[in-house]
Amino acid sequence: TEPVEIIGSMSFTYSGSESGSFSVSEPAGPRTTGVTGVKFDGPPNLLFVAGISMQSSTHGDILELILSNVMAPRTLSLDDDCDSTTGDCPLGFFSRNVDASLIGDPGDLPFIFTSGSVTVTLITSERIAGTFQGTAKTLVLEGTPRVVTITNGKFDVPLMSLDDLN
Repeated sequence: TEPVEIIGSMSFTYSGSESGSFSVSEPAGPRTTGVTGVKFDGPPNLLFVAGISMQSSTHGDILELILSNVMAPRTLSLDDDCDSTTGDCPLGFFSRNVDASLIGDPGDLPFIFTSGSVTVTLITSERIAGTFQGTAKTLVLEGTPRVVTITNGKFDVPLMSLDDLN
Protein backbone atom coordinates (compact mmCIF):
# COMPACT_ATOMS: atom_id res chain seq x y z
CA THR A 1 0.00 0.00 0.00
CA GLU A 2 1.29 3.43 -0.98
CA PRO A 3 1.59 6.06 1.78
CA VAL A 4 -1.22 8.61 1.78
CA GLU A 5 -0.14 12.18 1.02
CA ILE A 6 -1.48 14.57 3.65
CA ILE A 7 -2.03 18.06 2.25
CA GLY A 8 -3.25 19.77 5.43
CA SER A 9 -3.73 19.26 9.14
CA MET A 10 -5.00 20.96 12.28
CA SER A 11 -5.06 19.74 15.87
CA PHE A 12 -5.46 20.95 19.47
CA THR A 13 -6.78 19.90 22.87
CA TYR A 14 -9.34 21.73 24.99
CA SER A 15 -10.36 21.58 28.64
CA GLY A 16 -12.64 23.45 31.01
CA SER A 17 -16.43 23.57 30.61
CA GLU A 18 -15.92 20.93 27.92
CA SER A 19 -12.89 18.83 27.20
CA GLY A 20 -11.57 16.80 24.32
CA SER A 21 -9.32 16.89 21.33
CA PHE A 22 -9.64 18.07 17.75
CA SER A 23 -7.60 16.51 14.99
CA VAL A 24 -8.06 16.49 11.26
CA SER A 25 -5.68 15.54 8.48
CA GLU A 26 -6.75 15.98 4.92
CA PRO A 27 -5.47 13.55 2.32
CA ALA A 28 -4.89 14.62 -1.27
CA GLY A 29 -7.85 13.94 -3.53
CA PRO A 30 -11.59 14.37 -2.96
CA ARG A 31 -12.41 16.36 0.19
CA THR A 32 -14.17 14.47 2.95
CA THR A 33 -12.90 16.59 5.84
CA GLY A 34 -11.71 20.13 5.70
CA VAL A 35 -8.61 22.12 6.48
CA THR A 36 -7.71 25.14 4.46
CA GLY A 37 -6.35 28.64 4.40
CA VAL A 38 -7.87 31.37 2.25
CA LYS A 39 -6.23 34.71 1.52
CA PHE A 40 -8.20 37.82 0.67
CA ASP A 41 -6.14 40.26 -1.38
CA GLY A 42 -5.97 43.92 -0.48
CA PRO A 43 -5.80 45.73 2.84
CA PRO A 44 -5.69 44.50 5.53
CA ASN A 45 -4.56 41.28 3.81
CA LEU A 46 -6.92 38.93 5.62
CA LEU A 47 -6.19 35.23 6.03
CA PHE A 48 -8.79 32.69 7.06
CA VAL A 49 -7.54 29.37 8.49
CA ALA A 50 -10.16 26.75 9.27
CA GLY A 51 -10.63 23.11 10.02
CA ILE A 52 -13.68 20.89 10.46
CA SER A 53 -13.45 17.61 12.32
CA MET A 54 -16.50 15.47 11.60
CA GLN A 55 -17.90 13.84 14.75
CA SER A 56 -20.66 11.98 12.89
CA SER A 57 -21.85 11.69 9.30
CA THR A 58 -23.66 15.04 9.61
CA HIS A 59 -22.12 17.04 12.47
CA GLY A 60 -18.64 18.33 13.19
CA ASP A 61 -16.54 20.69 15.26
CA ILE A 62 -15.01 23.76 13.57
CA LEU A 63 -12.06 25.96 14.50
CA GLU A 64 -11.60 29.22 12.60
CA LEU A 65 -8.78 31.76 12.82
CA ILE A 66 -9.05 35.12 11.07
CA LEU A 67 -5.68 36.86 10.77
CA SER A 68 -4.61 40.14 9.21
CA ASN A 69 -1.36 41.66 7.96
CA VAL A 70 0.58 38.39 8.02
CA MET A 71 3.23 38.77 5.33
CA ALA A 72 6.00 36.91 7.19
CA PRO A 73 6.26 34.67 10.26
CA ARG A 74 5.02 36.53 13.35
CA THR A 75 3.01 36.18 16.54
CA LEU A 76 -0.42 37.78 16.95
CA SER A 77 -2.35 38.23 20.20
CA LEU A 78 -5.89 36.94 20.48
CA ASP A 79 -7.64 39.22 22.96
CA ASP A 80 -10.66 41.40 23.56
CA ASP A 81 -8.83 44.59 22.53
CA CYS A 82 -8.66 45.03 18.78
CA ASP A 83 -6.09 47.53 17.49
CA SER A 84 -8.06 49.09 14.65
CA THR A 85 -5.29 51.58 13.89
CA THR A 86 -2.98 48.82 12.64
CA GLY A 87 -5.64 46.47 11.35
CA ASP A 88 -4.28 43.77 13.66
CA CYS A 89 -7.53 42.27 14.85
CA PRO A 90 -7.05 38.50 14.88
CA LEU A 91 -10.10 36.49 15.85
CA GLY A 92 -10.58 32.86 16.79
CA PHE A 93 -13.76 30.78 17.05
CA PHE A 94 -14.39 27.20 18.15
CA SER A 95 -17.84 25.78 17.38
CA ARG A 96 -19.04 22.34 18.40
CA ASN A 97 -21.80 20.18 16.95
CA VAL A 98 -22.25 22.12 13.69
CA ASP A 99 -24.55 20.61 11.07
CA ALA A 100 -22.20 20.37 8.09
CA SER A 101 -25.08 20.25 5.61
CA LEU A 102 -26.38 23.68 6.65
CA ILE A 103 -24.21 26.64 5.66
CA GLY A 104 -24.16 29.11 8.51
CA ASP A 105 -25.40 26.68 11.19
CA PRO A 106 -23.77 27.91 14.42
CA GLY A 107 -24.12 24.54 16.15
CA ASP A 108 -23.78 24.89 19.90
CA LEU A 109 -23.06 28.39 21.16
CA PRO A 110 -19.57 29.13 19.76
CA PHE A 111 -16.53 29.79 21.90
CA ILE A 112 -14.71 33.05 21.05
CA PHE A 113 -11.04 33.50 21.93
CA THR A 114 -10.64 36.20 24.57
CA SER A 115 -6.93 35.68 25.18
CA GLY A 116 -4.07 33.73 23.67
CA SER A 117 -1.87 33.87 20.60
CA VAL A 118 -1.34 32.60 17.09
CA THR A 119 2.22 32.18 15.87
CA VAL A 120 2.60 31.90 12.11
CA THR A 121 5.81 29.93 11.55
CA LEU A 122 5.55 29.59 7.76
CA ILE A 123 3.75 31.56 5.10
CA THR A 124 4.24 31.22 1.37
CA SER A 125 1.98 31.86 -1.60
CA GLU A 126 0.74 28.25 -1.27
CA ARG A 127 0.93 27.35 2.44
CA ILE A 128 0.49 28.64 5.99
CA ALA A 129 1.56 26.86 9.18
CA GLY A 130 1.78 27.74 12.83
CA THR A 131 0.65 27.22 16.39
CA PHE A 132 -2.08 28.64 18.60
CA GLN A 133 -3.33 28.56 22.18
CA GLY A 134 -5.67 30.52 24.38
CA THR A 135 -8.85 30.85 26.37
CA ALA A 136 -12.23 31.01 24.67
CA LYS A 137 -15.65 31.85 26.13
CA THR A 138 -19.23 31.71 24.99
CA LEU A 139 -21.06 35.02 24.79
CA VAL A 140 -24.16 34.95 26.96
CA LEU A 141 -26.67 37.61 27.93
CA GLU A 142 -27.58 35.88 31.18
CA GLY A 143 -25.85 33.33 33.34
CA THR A 144 -22.26 32.21 33.31
CA PRO A 145 -20.34 31.75 30.06
CA ARG A 146 -18.75 28.40 29.32
CA VAL A 147 -14.96 28.61 29.14
CA VAL A 148 -12.39 26.35 27.48
CA THR A 149 -8.62 26.51 27.43
CA ILE A 150 -7.16 25.51 24.09
CA THR A 151 -3.61 24.12 24.11
CA ASN A 152 -1.14 22.48 21.75
CA GLY A 153 -2.81 24.01 18.69
CA LYS A 154 -1.08 23.39 15.35
CA PHE A 155 -2.03 23.99 11.74
CA ASP A 156 -0.32 23.36 8.42
CA VAL A 157 -2.72 23.99 5.56
CA PRO A 158 -2.73 24.85 1.87
CA LEU A 159 -3.26 28.55 1.22
CA MET A 160 -5.39 29.58 -1.72
CA SER A 161 -6.96 32.77 -2.95
CA LEU A 162 -10.68 33.40 -2.83
CA ASP A 163 -10.73 33.05 -6.64
CA ASP A 164 -9.41 29.47 -6.29
CA LEU A 165 -12.54 28.52 -4.34
CA ASN A 166 -14.94 29.63 -7.07
